[in-house]
Order: sequence, then C-alpha cells, then structure tokens
Amino acid sequence: MSLFHELKRRNVIRVAAAYIFISWLLVQVIGLTASSFEAPLWVMKMIIALLLIGFIPTLMFSWAYELTPEGLKKDSEVDQSNSDTTHTAKKLDIITLMAIFGIAVLISSQQMNQSVPINTTKTQTDTKIQIGPSLHKNGIVVDIETRINPASIAVLPFVALSNDESDEYFGKGIAEELLNSLAQFPELKVAARTSAFSFEGKNVDLREVGKQLGVAHVLEGSVRRSGEKIRITAQLIRATDGFHLWSHTFERKLDNIFAIQDEIVRELSRVLQLRLGVGLGQSVAKQTKVNPTAYDLYLRGLNFWAKREKNDNRQAGIRAFQRATELDSNFSDAWAALGISYVLTDPQLIAGENIETWSSTKKNVLSKALELDPNNARAHAAFSFLYVSQEIDIQKAQYHLDRSMQLAPNAAFAHYVKAHVLGIMGSYSIALNAFQRAMDLDPFNETYFRVHKQALTALGRNDEALNLFDDCNFCSERGKYFWTFEMAFLTNHDELRKRRDDLLAFVENDIDSSSYAGRNFITSQALLGEISFEQAYEEVPKMYERTYRFLNIANQADVDAGIDGLFKNYMSNNLFDDRGQLFIMPNRFEATDSMRRHPRYHEFWSLPGMVELAEIRLKNGAPWGLPLPIDENNTP
Repeated sequence: MSLFHELKRRNVIRVAAAYIFISWLLVQVIGLTASSFEAPLWVMKMIIALLLIGFIPTLMFSWAYELTPEGLKKDSEVDQSNSDTTHTAKKLDIITLMAIFGIAVLISSQQMNQSVPINTTKTQTDTKIQIGPSLHKNGIVVDIETRINPASIAVLPFVALSNDESDEYFGKGIAEELLNSLAQFPELKVAARTSAFSFEGKNVDLREVGKQLGVAHVLEGSVRRSGEKIRITAQLIRATDGFHLWSHTFERKLDNIFAIQDEIVRELSRVLQLRLGVGLGQSVAKQTKVNPTAYDLYLRGLNFWAKREKNDNRQAGIRAFQRATELDSNFSDAWAALGISYVLTDPQLIAGENIETWSSTKKNVLSKALELDPNNARAHAAFSFLYVSQEIDIQKAQYHLDRSMQLAPNAAFAHYVKAHVLGIMGSYSIALNAFQRAMDLDPFNETYFRVHKQALTALGRNDEALNLFDDCNFCSERGKYFWTFEMAFLTNHDELRKRRDDLLAFVENDIDSSSYAGRNFITSQALLGEISFEQAYEEVPKMYERTYRFLNIANQADVDAGIDGLFKNYMSNNLFDDRGQLFIMPNRFEATDSMRRHPRYHEFWSLPGMVELAEIRLKNGAPWGLPLPIDENNTP
C-alpha cells in the first residue's frame, strides 16, 4: 500500500486541508477584531505561533487515531476490514467547505469596503456641521457647511509625562510623525499639525475639536521617557460622542522609536479597516534604528520650526536639524526636514551659509534625503517647490510634485506646493482648488490662508480676499494688520491709505515686528507717491533686499530698474516668491507693455527654464507678463 493511499485512507490530507483553511480564517477574523477588544499585539502573534506549532501534532494525531462509532481509537486497534473512514471524510469535507465559504465572505466584504470611495459616500451617521473658523462678510456669519467624512482623523499633541518639562516637544514630535504617516493613506483625511495642535493647552471638548477640524476621529495619547526607554500610550476616540474605539500602550528602547511608530500605525490601520475600509496593512517604518540624541534633536527642530514666524525659532530649528544629520547621517527624515527649512528660508537668515553656493546646498540636502529614502514625500514636495520658485525647471518640479502627491495624498504641505506649482504654470483655477484642499486639511494655517487670498487678489477677486481677511477669527492681530495691508496695496490706493494708518499704530506697539511692518510702510509710501522710489530704495535694502527688488519691478516708470530686479531675483534663486510672481499675474503690478517689448526682458525670458515656463503658460491660457514683440525703438 502506497504512503499517499494510506494518508488518504486515514484522512490525514483532509485534516491538513481543514486545518489550513480554518486557521487562515481564524487569523483574519481575530486580526480584524482584536483592536476592538483592546488586545495587545503579542496576543495576535501568540495565536499565529500556536496555530503553526499545532499543525504537525494534528497531522500526527490524525495518522495515529481513527474516529469510530465507539469514539477515538488507535489505528492499530481498529479492524481494518470493518473500518469505515468514509463517514469521517464527509464530515471533514463539510467543515472544509464551510471554512472556504467563510473566507470567501470575508474577502468579498473587504473588497467592497476598499472599493467604496469613502470621501464621497454619505451615510446616515454623517453629521452636518460648520467646518473650520467662522468667516464673516459684512458682519454676517457665512456658514461653511459640509458633511464630515467618516474616514477622517486629527492627531493631537501627545502629553509628555516625563519629569523634565522640556520634554513637551517630544510628545508633539511623536504626534506629528504619526500624523505624517497617516497622511499616506489615500482614503483618509488627516488634519495637519498647525490646525490639530492649535487646541494645545485649551480645555476644549473633543466634539468641538472634531467640528472645528472637520474630522470624525481624534487620536490622542501620552509619552513617558525614562533613561533609554520610552512608553507611548495612544487612544482613538470618536469625536461625535467621545467613545473610545481603541487604546494601547507601547514600550521600547529609544533607538527603536520607528518600530513603535510602525506598530501604532499598523494597529490603527486594523481599526480603520474594520470600521471604514481604510488602510489595511499600511506601514510607515523607513528605518529601524536611529541615534536617540539625533531623534531628540529632530523633534526639537520640528517644535521650533512650527513657530518659525519668529526668526530665532527658525534658526534654532535649522540648527537642530543640522546637528541631527551630523549625529546620524542615515536619518532620512532629518535630512528632509533640513531641506524643507532651507528651501523656505533666505540664506541671509542662516548664520554661516554661503549665498553663492546656496542653491547647490539645498539640492544636496534634499538629494541625501531621497537617497536614503526614495519615498520621502516631504523631500519630494520641497524639491518641487524649489524647482518652480527658485531654480526654474518645470519638468523636475512636475515630477517631484507627482511623487509627493502619490506618496502622501492627504498631506497639507503637498497640496500647498501643488497650488504654488500650478499657479506659476498658469493653471490658476486648479491652483485655487489645491489651495482650498490645503486649507481643508489645515484650516488654521495662516500662511496657507494668506497666500491663497493673495492669489485671489492678484486674479482680481479683491473684495472676497479683503473681507475674508478682515473677519478671520483665527488670524493673529499681527497677521490681520500685515496681510490685510498687503491685500490693500495689491488692490487700490484708498484701501492702502486706510489700512496704512492701522499698520503704523500697530508698529508703535509691537517692537518685534517693526522690521517687517517698517518695510511695508515704506513700500506703501512709495506706491502712494508720498516719497520717491529712490528714497524708498535708500531705506528698504537696510531691512530686506527682496523688497527692494520688488520695488524695482513695481516702479513701472523705470523699465530698466524693473528688469534689473527680475535678473537679481533669478540669479539669487528667489524669482517666484509670493510677491515676485506678481509681474506674471493679471493685477496692477503685471509687467507693462513697454517692459515686455524691451530686448532685455526677452533676454530674461531666455534664461534656463524660462523658455519652457513661457510655453506651458501659453498652453494653459495664461499670457500675462510674457514677452511681446520687441519694440525697435528700445533696441540698443
């Protein structure tokens, strides 16, 4: 008798098949429900290990024993002439088929969940509420009503429980890292740091947090460091009623911090998959080890960078990122953070940086980040911003933008960069949609708010931009004065005169912002004709060189001075900052016909990258500021 025939006779093969299918079904069901019962991760691992260990003993048992009408008996004790294993085989076949049916049902339900476009489905549990800050127009509240997407979450800063009060930044940093990881889930809306962290230190009900940020879930937690160990407790809460959906405590060594982050996101992905069909199997760990001191500096840098409106904080953040990369040269996120800070900072604000080599320094840092982690979404976004605003290369800008959006489709910074890139390329309507998406993800970000409204003004939607700024209930007083002032000098002189008086009064009571306010005030004097541009030139360069160049371009009576300003901006990699791009937009600072017909203006548009930019702007129906046929009278 062959071995295979004997295995078949004793139903060993059927037992093996039934065991495999039942075990697979158990693992899937337990995996989907473990989080709901707040089971720790080791429980799942233990169950899988026990099932694997039990496989061989089960087969050996089925070989040695036979199920008879009198019960289990050793195969050697059964009269083979009267043995009937067919009845047992039928039972095993039925059990196996039932397991296969259960597996089919489970797979079908998962595919249905994943195929449903979560961000467009409206369910009976959707809540109609006001999203974000209250906006007013002419004294009347304008409700922004929408339906909260069930697949949405905000990560609040984790509370630091360590004895050292300076560890506050550590809890914020951990929360931001988790936030950035969750933003990689295509179907999941994730509130950005600026907005999610705006509730820090405030006694606000989580239901209000959910309404203000437009999210259905909130992730909060705590961090405790002790020596080389770290303990993180995280809990997922339903914002509508405060119900705790999941909580867990993770403990590791500090040099294994990424493993903790990966575990948290994996656990969350199981909960989100079970409830919403989002993110099953997602993982974020790009590296497993990091120098603890470097990681500490990296989180310090994130905290400083989040408050970079004060230049001291900006510089402190950059120094922290620099030191982190020195201590751990393989720390990709630190290189990416350093690259972003470089791209968004003028070299004169960074001590020791060489202006002449600034462009190559930025690219080298971002290239290092992508060399260590080709899928670093933030590094790709920063590269895209660099190649469209500082060193013009439209193809590279588009490539890095596409990669950033693929890798982190719900990152607010990626959508902000997308808006900037599309605006420079002349796709203004799509750019405004991208701005709106960035603010939907980060509704309390004043920078996104300001640049978006400035774009509206440059496109002629002046009243809308001014009214929104005047009544923004989350903008700082500094922001209100300075940014409504900027809108004013983009629109008309009457608004500029009225708001300039407010600005001057604010300058006298705010020494810290006097430099920024001062150059705005001098700019207003020149634009109103109260002082000559030559007088403004004497004062503004002492405070800010780019404003000086902007005045050169704005002084449309002096074509040569305006073109000089464009060349200087290009050579210093600062061509298309928020003001510098006004000469290619339909506003009162658009380049004049006399400038556009000048031979030197044509020379400017022949610089590397500018020809391709002109072609794509024409293709997108945005001819503003592009060269016109040369006026022979201007030919030297």
